[in-house]
Parts: sequence; C-alpha cells; structure tokens
Amino acid sequence: MQDIFRFKQFEIDQQKASMKICTDSCLFGALIDVANRKKILDIGTGTGLLALMMAQKCDAQIYAIEPDEINADLAEKNFNSSPWKNNLRLLQYSVQQFTQDTDLKFDLIVSNPPFYEKYLPSGNKRKDIAKHNSDLSYQELVSAIQSLLHNQGICWILLPVRQMSDFEEISAQHGIYVSQRFFIKNRPYENPIRVVSVFEKKYSSYILQSEITIRDKDEKHHVLFKNLMRPFYLYL
Repeated sequence: MQDIFRFKQFEIDQQKASMKICTDSCLFGALIDVANRKKILDIGTGTGLLALMMAQKCDAQIYAIEPDEINADLAEKNFNSSPWKNNLRLLQYSVQQFTQDTDLKFDLIVSNPPFYEKYLPSGNKRKDIAKHNSDLSYQELVSAIQSLLHNQGICWILLPVRQMSDFEEISAQHGIYVSQRFFIKNRPYENPIRVVSVFEKKYSSYILQSEITIRDKDEKHHVLFKNLMRPFYLYL
C-alpha cells in the first residue's frame, strides 16, 4: 500500500493512517453532490480524503472532525498542502464533544462511519476504532446529525448493505429520512457491497435508487465509474 496516494489535484499522505484509502471511499467522495452547499461537515475525516474531494468540487467552507491524533495530524498536513487550505478546517474532536460545544448548523454532512458493531479486536487499537463503532454508535451518530444538520440540509452516508439497513431504521426514528440510495457493486453479476444513502429531515414516500458497478463483465472499469472518477484519478 503506497504511503502517498496521488490524485490529479491533490495528494494524501496516509503513511500512519489507521485506515488506508480504498476504492469505496474514493467513489463515495466522487458521488457526493456539493452543489449550492456553503457549510459542510465531514464526520471522521481520517486522512481528509472526502473533505479534499469535496473542496475540489466547490468553494464551501468545510469542517473536518477527526478524534484520532495521528489521523488528525495527517489530515491537517494534507489540507495545508492542497490548493484549498483556506476552505478546510480540521478539528480534533469526537463528534459527540463537537455537538455539545458548537452552535453551527451545516447544509451538508458526510460520513463514512465505522462499519461493525460486534467484533473480535485485532490488537491494533487505532484500526479497531476506525472499523468498529464501539466509540461511535449509529445512535450517537444519528443524534449528532439531527443536531448539526440544517433543516433544509442533506446528509450522505456510506455503509455496507446490512449496516445501512440498521442505520436507516435508527435515522427514521430520529426524523431523518432516506431520499436516495446508490448501490455499489464490484461486478454486474455480484450483490452490492456498499450503499450510499442520502438523508433529509423531510419524509418522502419516493426514494430514488440507482446502481453503480466498479468493473464491467470484461473486468474493465465500468464507464459510469470512469466518468465519476476521471476528475480525480491520475490514470483516467
């Protein structure tokens, strides 16, 4: 795994990161619609990937929360070496503490939260925290989103399929409802591996659903995937 991940307009130092950059997170960043959004919050920014991808697409003020000290230092370094350092603000906080301390409201919130609730620890504490939600339950995350999201704001979340079902159920109980879903598949004939869901504070009986396939039947990158990633990936 390369220590420096280079994109067309920025680079990510991930040498000491608890979780490395993966295709899912890059695709998530490319999908997020930032149009007409002025104040954005990235919960659990890690190395700053999503914040930087959004900064490339808009001139909004982007706040990035990261509780892990090493990750936060990496994210700040990556922000400062980017063309958009004046639009990016790194906050070394847990989202629980940030929610208590701020009166800010955001018109866009994004998060690629910890996936797993029940697990066997790997022995790597920082990696366990990044992958498992023992330090940030879905209930706590939804509560934070409810508090921090503007009434007309939207929230984008990336999770595996089963975990997203749980998350959507909890969010609905807090008055945050799904308006759109993107099912991500590795190949056309495989089941989805991830879901990107878009949430709002208003209920709609109609949910727009679409599917994104990373590779086609010939094992080449799917045309939709290439179109989404072309502004970012060096080789496209």
